[in-house]
Amino acid sequence: MAKYFMELSLVDYACIAFLPSEIAAASLYIAMKADGGLEWTPTMEYYSMYSESKLQPCARRIAFLITKTLDGKAKQMVREQQSRLTSSSSRGT
Repeated sequence: MAKYFMELSLVDYACIAFLPSEIAAASLYIAMKADGGLEWTPTMEYYSMYSESKLQPCARRIAFLITKTLDGKAKQMVREQQSRLTSSSSRGT
């Protein structure tokens, strides 16, 4: 999941403000939160060299990209559903 989050940042120009290591750490942070609300431990802070507060701006941007992607997929699903309903109702009349 974290790898997918990192890939989302590749197509967003605003992410150029973040170091690659910061994007990786923020992606892991978001994945951990999504997978059971795991905490960012002192060990993770030590090895990544990023505190939870330092990751917040980058994590917020990646979270925005995730919701933007999910919104697009939801809209596509609604369009497909409407298309199926329209085609099935026109066949039924």
